[in-house]
Amino acid sequence: MPVARSPASLGLDPVSAFDAALITGGLPLICAEWTHGAGMWEFLRAALSDPVSALLVSAERSLGAEFPQQVQARTVLSAIGSGERTFSSIARAAGGIGATPLQRSLAPRRAHA
Repeated sequence: MPVARSPASLGLDPVSAFDAALITGGLPLICAEWTHGAGMWEFLRAALSDPVSALLVSAERSLGAEFPQQVQARTVLSAIGSGERTFSSIARAAGGIGATPLQRSLAPRRAHA
């Protein structure tokens, strides 16, 4: 959904509509879950508390596509989220993942057009 269409369709002021566009990425399924007039925090509370919300499912699928099959995204992200910051501590906390698969999963990705 283009940012210009968000204010009217979501019942938001322009600044809030821009936040909505950044959060939803303009994906129709995520936008459809945004209650008319709901603020950013209200939407995020609802979406993050529902394990099958379009926001969480889309994020999980995007992450799943980025990581090699032998590296579980959830495991690596859990290690990082629990405070691990060094390569070796992330690998150890993620169950002893080998260096090459972990390095591939942590490498910056280039967007493809």
